[in-house]
Amino acid sequence: MVRSVVFAAVLTALASPAFAAAHCSQPYAPDTNVTGKDGLTQLRQDVQAFITASDVYQKCLVEAAKSDAGFKTQATKLVEANQQDKERVGKAFNALVKSMGGA
Repeated sequence: MVRSVVFAAVLTALASPAFAAAHCSQPYAPDTNVTGKDGLTQLRQDVQAFITASDVYQKCLVEAAKSDAGFKTQATKLVEANQQDKERVGKAFNALVKSMGGA
């Protein structure tokens, strides 16, 4: 009996959107302070990886919010913050490319 109750509690926790959101891996923006062509090449790869990971993260949050209206507001804020990071990183990278003469 106790096992059944514990098992049901675990399944309930696993099904909750907050639990799902906890498994949405927030990517961290790359450091855009680089120098030289090699640094720019590496940064380009890092920026592309960050943008791709951000898209996955945002989709994960949206999916988690679909089943819980209470989480929707928090998910929206997290998506917006991540989108701002994506835009900031993209602009910083483009400015760096331009300052290096389109390397």
